[in-house]
Amino acid sequence: MNEIEIIIKKYDVLNDNVDNKKFFHLNSIRNFIIHFDTFASQTEKKTAIDLMNKYFDFINEKYILDQDEAKKIFYEFIQPTGSFYSKRLDFNLYTSPATYLIFITFAFITFLLLKLHLLFYIGTVLIFLALYIPSFLKLKKNKVYGFNF
Repeated sequence: MNEIEIIIKKYDVLNDNVDNKKFFHLNSIRNFIIHFDTFASQTEKKTAIDLMNKYFDFINEKYILDQDEAKKIFYEFIQPTGSFYSKRLDFNLYTSPATYLIFITFAFITFLLLKLHLLFYIGTVLIFLALYIPSFLKLKKNKVYGFNF
């Protein structure tokens, strides 16, 4: 059995045995596994395997996490792996549409209070679209990772 198959088995066991999957960032791990074979060199594959193994070694059948532990796992394991994938396979950090909508709402309320011109609203929507569309396209290609994703 090769190393990626071992990682896949570890992922499947974890995915089948945890309740709050977002705390384990399982969609991120799944996306890392999906695109593993697109690495050009064996050195890159070895680095990816090492990064994912560090994650699974830390989890080591710890199936109950809280938000603070999820944050720690993200910054210690998912973020470095995601950065590695970003540099080599064009991955992006995923931001949910709800986050963008919250910022747009605050911007619109501020614009309303300041009685700013309609062009500020249009500009904000265009910026939102410019940021969200590439993220959405990456999401459809499973080339994203993220916190509680």
